[in-house]
Amino acid sequence: MKKVHTLELAKIGRWGQDGAEITRQDLREVAETFAGKRPAVIGHAETDKAPKFGDVLDVRLSDDGGKIYGDVMFLPEAEALYERGAYSGWSVSIPKRGADGKRYLHHVAFLGATPPKIPGLKDLGINYSEGESPEVYQFSGQMPEEGAKMTDEEKKAHEEALKAEKDKAAALQKQLGALKAEFEAYKAENKAPPKKPEFSDPEAAKKFADMEKKLAEVETASRKARLGAFSEAVKGKIPAGLLPKAEAVAGLLEGAGEAEFADADGKPIDWAKAATNM
Repeated sequence: MKKVHTLELAKIGRWGQDGAEITRQDLREVAETFAGKRPAVIGHAETDKAPKFGDVLDVRLSDDGGKIYGDVMFLPEAEALYERGAYSGWSVSIPKRGADGKRYLHHVAFLGATPPKIPGLKDLGINYSEGESPEVYQFSGQMPEEGAKMTDEEKKAHEEALKAEKDKAAALQKQLGALKAEFEAYKAENKAPPKKPEFSDPEAAKKFADMEKKLAEVETASRKARLGAFSEAVKGKIPAGLLPKAEAVAGLLEGAGEAEFADADGKPIDWAKAATNM
């Protein structure tokens, strides 16, 4: 299990000996422009060859807009140093982009002997994740104003990939339906209880177990194919940094079982289309 620390990264005010000011607008821009992992490093004097301390996985504003929070996952060696208090403070680098003058998170520097510019920032707690990225669903990245630009060849390749994923999902759904029907018919024929079937014939028991295993395998493959079709449908239409989060949310909805949602007029909602038009 991997630990994910939720930290207060910065807050409004004037800080340090130079009295540098961080405004609400600065924090809004940092949350708005965040669109993917940013490095956590040791000290601000980083170089191209310096290793990272971990990753900032997500950035979001507090409810009152006076702080920004970040979800940070440390490398194992760095986690041990942080827990021992060797690097217990941190400071953000939020320069302005040349393209539009908006502030963005360049990195978070963890500090040891040097105190941070903003005192009193807190570690708000730990979540746990089994994968490389935690299940954090704060959509803080900025949506592109005109959508992603693709060449005709890229559009054609994208459409072909989407069709292939949809065809694969449809074929697996059909196979799954047939297996379920065969499975239920076999239970009925052998008069097996629906919850815990028991067969006196060892061969019948083995066939039942094999069918149950195959059914589970096809259900898993079908679910992956449906999620693959979703990923292809939204690829290129939402920022790359948000794609893993959109896939994670889709996975949660998929895992909840079949459900149908409708708008105020009773028209079914196309979630992939809705996601690309947020």
